[in-house]
Amino acid sequence: EPARRLAPAGDDRPSASVSIQLATSGAERGAPIRITGSVEAAGEPCLFARVDVSLRDSAGVETWLGAFPTDENGKLEDKVTVPFDIDVGDYKVVARTPGTGRCGASR
Repeated sequence: EPARRLAPAGDDRPSASVSIQLATSGAERGAPIRITGSVEAAGEPCLFARVDVSLRDSAGVETWLGAFPTDENGKLEDKVTVPFDIDVGDYKVVARTPGTGRCGASR
């Protein structure tokens, strides 16, 4: 489900919504995982937006996986690698953007 956040006071850009999918439901440390997704705000794509992807454990601690750009259609496709030093366990994938000139931030 897309993450949403209210824009900071004075920021009239529409808040962005980030959608991300993983090619697999499980992963091994050091293994690449294909990710796809999109960013939009007010029903329009957010072009060339940076998408920060991390893993969040059950305690709320996040491990950063990387930053990935959307293309001219607001879409992204890339690979992330699960760090070797991450503990084995269940994690939630978190994707957010700081926004672009037209699109506000999301969380």
